[in-house]
Amino acid sequence: MKHSLLLLAVAAVLAGCSIGSHDGPSSFPTSPNFKGKITMVVSEPHQHSDEIRTYQYDLDAGILELKQVKESSDGKVEIQRFATGGVTCYNSPPLQSPDGKLVAHCEGPFPGLPRGTQADFIVVEDMSGKQIYKQAVWYSFRIIGYAWGPDSRSIAVAESYSSTSLRPLDLLAALGGHPIPVYEFYVHLLRIDGSKPEWTLPYVREGSRLGFGMLTGWN
Repeated sequence: MKHSLLLLAVAAVLAGCSIGSHDGPSSFPTSPNFKGKITMVVSEPHQHSDEIRTYQYDLDAGILELKQVKESSDGKVEIQRFATGGVTCYNSPPLQSPDGKLVAHCEGPFPGLPRGTQADFIVVEDMSGKQIYKQAVWYSFRIIGYAWGPDSRSIAVAESYSSTSLRPLDLLAALGGHPIPVYEFYVHLLRIDGSKPEWTLPYVREGSRLGFGMLTGWN
């Protein structure tokens, strides 16, 4: 394990890879299937406070913009009523669609099963409890939140991917048996109207040391 981390760090340096935090690309292709603006917040701990970074995807213009950066001593992030914010999928809260006809929730990972052998799922049911849609994310990703689109036919799914920090001090911690995680945050868009197009937006933030991401709305 220790040798693997050292080799990985050396390879990253030789390849010219950066091991800090970075925002996602400022522009991306648009899609006729998804409209509106999606807001996501990333919180990163610092020595005396948390840095709260608010991002907005403009799906019509194809623009990802960092809208606000502020410091918070309590880490509190206001969550609008139509988004789940941060979740773990097991026993996640149901989320009703804006038109009141559907309910979405998240399943997995289930206790006692290895993380690498299962996926998280977004499940949509009608008001009678009949399942009408189910979609898994990649095993290496974790669903951290979801929100309905304003048309009640689209769902934004926030996902994270974690790896071990290769920053110098964090590498020493990892060699001592205490790896520090860094995260990449993505938003995946799903249509549930039968056409089933999917669209993964560019990452919001990568290399987020001990970061926490959540959706705060789609309008």
